[in-house]
This record gives sequence, structure tokens and C-alpha cells, in this order.
Amino acid sequence: MEDKTEFPRRSASGETSVSKKPASASDDMLALSVVAALVLLILLVTFLPRPAFQIDRVEYGTTACDPASHSYQVTASMTIRNVGGVGGVASVHLLVDGHIAATGNYEIPAHESIVRGLNGIVADCQWHRFSVELFVPPSDG
Repeated sequence: MEDKTEFPRRSASGETSVSKKPASASDDMLALSVVAALVLLILLVTFLPRPAFQIDRVEYGTTACDPASHSYQVTASMTIRNVGGVGGVASVHLLVDGHIAATGNYEIPAHESIVRGLNGIVADCQWHRFSVELFVPPSDG
């Protein structure tokens, strides 16, 4: 009597047939929960009201050069609008030749405008280019 060793049967593609365990109901629920959570997160980020700030009508004024300190003061007078659905704090930089000279934080209710001034000191009596920009301050946490 011949002793035949049996090997796992292979399919036509050459792969060994292995029975797969059917997905359980808890696996299906977990996958569905993850998908639902991601969809909810995307909807919240998209439709949750948040502040949206714009700077309009900026005018710059300077004082005369102080001969003792060789410096002068620049003031940016601007209108800041919140076109967003909730109030918030607008953070603004006053820039002198692209460098931060002053920072201001202004609380603005939803759909409101405010007029504010931001002052900075220029350390020489030369001509400079002034601008303002909105920025997002670093979080404390």
C-alpha cells in the first residue's frame, strides 16, 4: 500500500484556498461609525459659522521726525469688517518695509465693522513703505 501525502489544493490561479471568516456585524458597525464620524466632521468644518475678517480703507499718517531720537511715529487708520457668522478677534500687524512694527487685536461682532488705529515707531527718519496684514496668532495650547 502506498502512502500518499496530501498537500493543500491550489486553485487554477495557483493560490492556496483558504477559507475567509465572514465579516461580523460588529465589524460592519465599526466601519459605518468611522465613515459617519468623518462625514459629520467635514459637515461641521464646512458649515459651522466662524469669523471672517477683511481690512478696508487703510490710511497712513506719520509724525515729524524727532531730531533727538531720530525716529517718528506711523499710524495706520483702518476699517476692519467681520463678514463671518460669529464674532471674533481680528489680529493685525502694522508692517514697516515688511517687518512687524506693531500688533493689534480687535474684537468684532458678527457682520459688524470697526475703525481703529494702530501705531508703531520707525527708528530712523528715512522714507519707508507701510502696510497692514491680518494674521492668525499661535495657539496657547
